[in-house]
Amino acid sequence: MEEMEKVDGTMNVKEQNWNLETYTEDDAKQLGDYKIPCILFRDGYENGRRLYDKFNGRTCHQCRQKTLGLRTQCSRCKGSTGMLCGDCLYISRHSGEYIGEA
Repeated sequence: MEEMEKVDGTMNVKEQNWNLETYTEDDAKQLGDYKIPCILFRDGYENGRRLYDKFNGRTCHQCRQKTLGLRTQCSRCKGSTGMLCGDCLYISRHSGEYIGEA
């Protein structure tokens, strides 16, 4: 990846340096282990149909659907930004995490 740097009114391209991530044994313990398999299209569904509820449902930040089911939530701001349904959390570019472990 490259980034632009402005020097004396001209644009120069400079290469971005990447740092290698390293994990300690404590980090590995905090990450946990994968014990529960993720089954898509199960949480927030009944008889194979998604449970939409415009009053009690919560909106997923990615798919914008107001449904029942588990959601992630920012522990700092408690806002809806970053609130993802289990399917979007697993499928999306975010992390491939299982909602039960997030």
